[in-house]
Amino acid sequence: MRFLFAGYRDWSLRVHATLSAEFPMDLAQDSETLHDLAAKTAYDAIILVGWSWILPNSVLERSEVIGIHPSDLPSYAGGSPIQHQVIDGIENGAVTLFRITPALDAGPVIDREPISLAGHLSDILAAIESASVVVLRRVLAGAWPLGPGTAQPEGRPPPRRRLTPQDSRLTPEQVAGMTCLQLWNAIRCREDPYPNVYLEDETGRLVIRQVEFFPAPKPTEPS
Repeated sequence: MRFLFAGYRDWSLRVHATLSAEFPMDLAQDSETLHDLAAKTAYDAIILVGWSWILPNSVLERSEVIGIHPSDLPSYAGGSPIQHQVIDGIENGAVTLFRITPALDAGPVIDREPISLAGHLSDILAAIESASVVVLRRVLAGAWPLGPGTAQPEGRPPPRRRLTPQDSRLTPEQVAGMTCLQLWNAIRCREDPYPNVYLEDETGRLVIRQVEFFPAPKPTEPS
């Protein structure tokens, strides 16, 4: 068996380092390298982990292509899935392994692994890294070729748009309308390496890289 792993984010490269010790696995960290390797080699599968580029049909038709998406598909398909989930107050999510098709994040689901979305962004990325290793190891060590997977349901939510650096700007009006928990979620999901939350006025820009949140104590029940 021979696989091509495609990823460039720090956490995805750690996934590659872990799995490549067990499974023969080439590495592509950019779109040009992936296209070049895929054209020269008939891989049993190309594995996208923390990948941002859409693959052309020429690659999809030549090799089995599977990918990791850090949400419980079909929920939060599309761009910035971590940020959208945290902003929406989702506490528990999943890493989904699915077959890549021309339609964005719409292919059959092969496997999934639950994750927590609690803590700082570094905690969430560590959870995604660990779950990706678990689900990929489970699939790569199994029978090949892969089965058809489970089709995503009709009428699934439309893909979310990718957030831009400008979306990290909070206005005083937005902040005034947020609870402390909502503000914590807005900030923590944009910690490094993503564009940090910032406020801006005529005096300059205030960048908020990291904050701490302490939940209010739960009311005690009467005895």
